Amino acid sequence: MDRTKDSLVKKGKLPLELLQKIKDSVNLIEVVGERVVLRKSGANFVGLCPFHSERTPSFSVNESKQLYHCYGCKKGGDLVSFVMDLLGVSFPEAIEELADRAKIPLPSFWHSQEAGAVGEQQAAQREKLSLAFKLNRFAASFFHQTLQESPSPQEYYRLRGVSSDEIHSFYLGSVENVWDSLARHLVAKKAPLELAVELGLIRPSLRQNKDTQGQGYFDLFRGRAIFPILNQRGKVAGFGGRALGDETPKYLNSSESLLFQKGKLAFGLYQAQKYIREQDELILVEGYFDVLALHSAGFRNVVATCGTSLTSDHLLLFKRFANKMTVMFDGDQAGVSATERAMEVGLDHGWVVYGAEMPQGMDPDELVLDLSSGAVRQEGKEQMTEILHQAKPLLDSGIEDAIRSAAAGPEDLSQSLKKIGKWLARYQDSVGREVRFQQVQKKLGISPQLLLDAMG
Repeated sequence: MDRTKDSLVKKGKLPLELLQKIKDSVNLIEVVGERVVLRKSGANFVGLCPFHSERTPSFSVNESKQLYHCYGCKKGGDLVSFVMDLLGVSFPEAIEELADRAKIPLPSFWHSQEAGAVGEQQAAQREKLSLAFKLNRFAASFFHQTLQESPSPQEYYRLRGVSSDEIHSFYLGSVENVWDSLARHLVAKKAPLELAVELGLIRPSLRQNKDTQGQGYFDLFRGRAIFPILNQRGKVAGFGGRALGDETPKYLNSSESLLFQKGKLAFGLYQAQKYIREQDELILVEGYFDVLALHSAGFRNVVATCGTSLTSDHLLLFKRFANKMTVMFDGDQAGVSATERAMEVGLDHGWVVYGAEMPQGMDPDELVLDLSSGAVRQEGKEQMTEILHQAKPLLDSGIEDAIRSAAAGPEDLSQSLKKIGKWLARYQDSVGREVRFQQVQKKLGISPQLLLDAMG
């Protein structure tokens, strides 16, 4: 962080007086207190560290010096480093987060991606991003308020095991099954309609709109439960919608936009990051309701991809928060393919991904909930705990399956070797690769060269 900060200061991109003004305007105690229960102890405040799991408080914050330190994991620093570590963001992004919080305007040339790129175009893009986030938050508020006034969607959430606390913490919503309820609301509030179209909230219609004296608009989401998808800074990047009836498609996500790239986002990550750090493990599931059900059952380090397979961007994001990832996908063909894809993406980054095997034909929410009442099943919680405890590295499970298949004959041996060779060739951890190379060679009784040939 210091090198980045010094570089920006030396280049004149971050005036020291501005940095100090931001720090003076935000109290570290307040920021830490949003994630940690602090109590006064002498000159300091102490609590359980948000960066690792512990039972005895070893995390200390000095209010007068505006510094923190954990005697357990040794993390420490100032306000900016705390935001960087907590949210997994860069130094420029942390400055933006704190400046927004303090309502201190940053210079017009500031841009988090290029750390201060100069020019009108960059300044205009930053203003557009800010307005886009505000518009998405406005839509999220509309969906959330609609849910508060709609008994039927409330009952739907209840039967899916979603508590009122979760509705609040995940800022869940709903929308009526009408043509243009959000569009009319945006028109009434004089929102920027073209930007709303760009964000995928509404779409142009051939119908005329008497309110705008021109082209009308219709909603992308209609008759759905709404799941706001937040980035790791807690800003609304987009939405997922689940049909409340038999409408198709069952699940619908926001269109790709300047804010919403589904290959870089995960539902529930903002709410789960504290627990992911504490347990040093991220559990990845397929569905939004799987996240909510497991959260209700006490498994709070759970996230879901947004209707896409795991990507390299996902993995790089997740590695900021944990050293272990366990995937828990459905047992159908799509789930099997997604699991293998997750394993291979992990190998590309030197990360062995674990796999938790669900009972045949069951989703995580079906296991932990009584879907007739929405209540958490104690037996299901215990079974889920055991399933996660028995999770094994997907690479090792795949190799074991391939070795068993190899015993059927020469052609099966050839196919198994090609499969194992492909995986080992992708594995970017040289030590882990060599260990498994020797194990495969020994179990199959083959020469090193044959396995090397299979690896290409």
